[in-house]
Amino acid sequence: MKNKIILIFIFVCIIWGLFAWINPFHFSKTNNNILPYISLTTTEATDIIDNRKNYFYTYNILDNTSKEVFKSDDNSGYPIGTVDEINKKVYYINRVNGTDQIFCHDFNNDLDYQLNTDIIHVNDMYVLNNSLYMLAGTKNGRNIGLIKLDLKTNRYKRFTTGNFFVTKMSYSKMNNKIYFTYSDRDKEIVDLKELGKINNDAPSVYIPKYYIDCINLKDDSIENVYDDNKVLDRIAILDDGKTMLMRTADKLIGPKYYYLFNIESKTFIRKLNVDNINLSDMVCFDNKIYYLGGSSETDFDSPNSVFCYDLDTMKSKYIVNFKNKYINNFSIYF
Repeated sequence: MKNKIILIFIFVCIIWGLFAWINPFHFSKTNNNILPYISLTTTEATDIIDNRKNYFYTYNILDNTSKEVFKSDDNSGYPIGTVDEINKKVYYINRVNGTDQIFCHDFNNDLDYQLNTDIIHVNDMYVLNNSLYMLAGTKNGRNIGLIKLDLKTNRYKRFTTGNFFVTKMSYSKMNNKIYFTYSDRDKEIVDLKELGKINNDAPSVYIPKYYIDCINLKDDSIENVYDDNKVLDRIAILDDGKTMLMRTADKLIGPKYYYLFNIESKTFIRKLNVDNINLSDMVCFDNKIYYLGGSSETDFDSPNSVFCYDLDTMKSKYIVNFKNKYINNFSIYF
């Protein structure tokens, strides 16, 4: 009898071990050793469209390891996504009847299902508090706005209306707020026409007004943080909840400048000396800027990479890339 109990125990351990091994999230992990991590969406770097795949990875910041968790067919106009490692789900884009739609792969039951069918043209997404926050359009309003999709009810709320175009959002855990930057496209069109009547300057010299607002996640209230007649197309909030990294420009086409901005006093702290770095996409964590750049110095088979700029040492270093794959978007969960 004793030997039978031992054999049953060994069998159960083997089955549990196999189950954990085949599951890309390794269920034995707790939130403490999952966080913080980077979610990355990549596409095979090939001109052969047929059978091209998108791959979804996570990168653990503390132990510097990456793993593939999911892949999908590359049939959307802009293949992005995000990995919710805590709830063991991946949100991704799939094309349905000519429009990009949101899908979820649930590893808990190995199912794929479509979410709200009104949301289209998704440019960015982030999972937070049982909601999916997105920069996206809808069938009734195609301009890219900030949208909150309730993952329990599958209902959405749009925070921007009219012809506003949102270019970036950034979550502050310290403030429990989402900051976003946008411009008024109606004003841009009208003023560009007027500009052509007044002088012969190229339309690219005109700057529409940019706004930076924030949403308080306690009650979804919105307040203005800053606005200017300069390009303010990229932002990222630092850990202290008081400092914002801001990308600005004097012209729509031309050099970009990066500043640290105090949210409370609404004053610029200092300009970052990163003229040789193009922070095309950026998020902040642990007083560091994670951003997308080109190939690393030792790996030219990867079209682009994630780098990290340390605000204390003012030095940049390579973090991660994927051979023969292009990184489309990434986000940090912490």
